[in-house]
Amino acid sequence: MPYYDHDLLIKIAEVLRSGVGLNNEEISFYRRKEKPPRSRRKGTKGNNPQSTDAMVQAVIEGCTQLGVPKDKLDPETIRNLVGDCQGELKDVIPAVARRLLKDHE
Repeated sequence: MPYYDHDLLIKIAEVLRSGVGLNNEEISFYRRKEKPPRSRRKGTKGNNPQSTDAMVQAVIEGCTQLGVPKDKLDPETIRNLVGDCQGELKDVIPAVARRLLKDHE
């Protein structure tokens, strides 16, 4: 997993929001075609406790890379925060890190 510090993430978010790069030139972003929704089956992957534990471990590792103190990275706390934040791992890690760092200040 690549390492992005907080300042770089803020710069990336600003470039994505504005469409103007750091060299003040306009950037074109291509969007992927939307896929038709698939029907859900019983026993989806998200309900599996093993996949939840794997996600919690990935969030802990990502938060550690973002500078969250290890004493804030209790697996039960992370599990509760991950339950509140729905989405992909790339969206969940910064959200959880922000909450933990906000409580740390």
